[in-house]
Amino acid sequence: MNGALVWLAVAGLNSLAWQANAQTAIDNNALCMAIPAPFDSSQLLQKKQVQVTADAAEIRENQFALFDGNVDIVTDSAIIHANTAEVTDNGRALSASGNVSYRSPALTVSSDLLSVDSVEQTLKLENTQYQLTGFVGHGAAGEIDIGTQQGIALHDVSFTTCPLDQQDWRLEASKISIEPGDTLGEARHTRFYLGDVPVLYLPYFAFPVSNQRQTGLLFPIISSSSATGVDYEQPFYWNIAPNYDMTISPRLMTNRGLQLKTEFRYLTNSSGGQMHLEYLNNDTKLASDDSRYFYRLQHHGMLSDNWQLNVDFNGISDNNYVVDLGSDFYNRSDTTINRTIGLDYYSQSLDMSLYLRDFETLGDFDAIYRALPEAKLQWRNSLGELLTFKVDSELAYFDNAQDTRPDALRWHLAPTVALPYQRYWGEVTAELTAMNTYYKQTNIANTELDEEVNRTLYQGRLFSTLYLEKNDQLFGNDVTITFEPKVQYLYTSYEDQS
Repeated sequence: MNGALVWLAVAGLNSLAWQANAQTAIDNNALCMAIPAPFDSSQLLQKKQVQVTADAAEIRENQFALFDGNVDIVTDSAIIHANTAEVTDNGRALSASGNVSYRSPALTVSSDLLSVDSVEQTLKLENTQYQLTGFVGHGAAGEIDIGTQQGIALHDVSFTTCPLDQQDWRLEASKISIEPGDTLGEARHTRFYLGDVPVLYLPYFAFPVSNQRQTGLLFPIISSSSATGVDYEQPFYWNIAPNYDMTISPRLMTNRGLQLKTEFRYLTNSSGGQMHLEYLNNDTKLASDDSRYFYRLQHHGMLSDNWQLNVDFNGISDNNYVVDLGSDFYNRSDTTINRTIGLDYYSQSLDMSLYLRDFETLGDFDAIYRALPEAKLQWRNSLGELLTFKVDSELAYFDNAQDTRPDALRWHLAPTVALPYQRYWGEVTAELTAMNTYYKQTNIANTELDEEVNRTLYQGRLFSTLYLEKNDQLFGNDVTITFEPKVQYLYTSYEDQS
């Protein structure tokens, strides 16, 4: 038998299953769920092997091969079962009929008729029911056509994640087509049903079928509140280049006016980040005509093999911006926005960091202390074959925007000796740490604070864990189940620090 015929069928249906998974991003927790189709991949053969079994077979060389009764065709990626199967046209055509089923790691299909033409490189399935393997999606199609040149076409197709006897929702379309090399598929005369009630009709729409990003409109965001009125936001995604893109989102609020929101993302060989800008020229709900804005810059970059730069800088026009207009980054109950810039150094035995941390207070609240700067260091090494040693150190200067508030310099030093015992089945670790903290306080006139504060605490820690693993299968896929019970005892000496 010509194995290429079966391989064409396998490749085509695997493509169909992949496309179905790609275009069906449905929240399984929010919608009803059917039971995914199982599949045992151990039944498949080695690469490029084909095995055919049947109750009876008649083969005439260079003419035809006829298989009858419980026909099973097993390949390296799928299993086909039918009542009868026939290879004709000198091995260039395959047809299977009668209770046809196709099973693979991606898809299970039942059909009345399967036919393959290796010359035209096409596959056709008629009157089908399909189920995605390992995923709850399933449906039916009057006809599935797959071709190397033509792509994939599903006629009179439906899709749902609900069980057959409880279809709370489903999608139906007269035709779904995906052409080779295209990044978009096409659906025609699509209907969305809740129960048996149609709630949405689209004569035509295109949908992505690959991981490639596409320029175009995203789903709008619609809401309503007393603060903004009817709130409509329409994001537009701009795929500028493979390593950077931009989302532009005009936002219309009936109570406040038109706002523009933008997000720019970039990625280089050594850095990446994003910039956000929100701008409202005139808030019609306020008496003043001042503009309102919010911006944020996030950047992470490698300066060398060991040095890394991190920036998170925020700015805002007024204290009530988040309360009035909302934010994708802060809650209405937040009282500060953060600003951070820092350097990190990493090596095998030494880690260091130097950061500046500032906070802008929103509203009538006391100003928060800033760390200007904050330096950390950790050095670690082994002491012989059994013990390990590390030192954690931190130096920070705390400053407040209110001149009447005290300032403080804090130095923290914590050497640790550990005895780790690690094996493939688990680990046991004993640690002893001495923690010394020193404060030098200034601007403390008319306060009860001491100029210098020094305290030392000791800490003992005993930690153990077990690594329990079991190889199993889940929805036809090989998985490893891991269970790691952990026990820890921690003792810290007491000192009144009030």
